[in-house]
Amino acid sequence: MSKRKRRGSIYTPGEHADLLVQWAIRTKTDRVIDLGVGEGVFTLLAFERLKSLGASCSAAAKQIYGSEIDKRVFDS
Repeated sequence: MSKRKRRGSIYTPGEHADLLVQWAIRTKTDRVIDLGVGEGVFTLLAFERLKSLGASCSAAAKQIYGSEIDKRVFDS
């Protein structure tokens, strides 16, 4: 078992994340929380979904909350 898997890191394929985001976010005022941002696939798709429903970029950004425990995800 990989170290990432032992820590509980699971990276969702974009197609799966998109289906979930389309299903879960129904209105331009919905709020989103992603407690394991990882590479940001859900977060970015949620932002795009909110915009497609009529939210402004500024509003969409303020409606999305997230956290990530593994700081190495952001080290490049």
